[in-house]
Amino acid sequence: MGGLTGQILDIQLAPTWTGTCDWGSGKPAALLLLATAEGPGFGLGGTEPARLVLVDVGGKVVAIIVRATDGTTQAQALAQAMPVVEAIQFIP
Repeated sequence: MGGLTGQILDIQLAPTWTGTCDWGSGKPAALLLLATAEGPGFGLGGTEPARLVLVDVGGKVVAIIVRATDGTTQAQALAQAMPVVEAIQFIP
């Protein structure tokens, strides 16, 4: 991404996960990233997969999250989103 390197993590909760969060409505959920104590944050609910692209930009980590919405599959979401993600340029 713009000459920077990062890490790609494809993640989802295990089917056996039973923990939840305030926003999980009692269903399996986990908070994964939190920028500050007040938010914004990112979490997973159920067994929805997500891709996190983590990039070090001048000593700060930028997280780009790709996940399926509106009935698309994760494969469709990745096919649509990754060319856009790979084209992102960070300019100081």
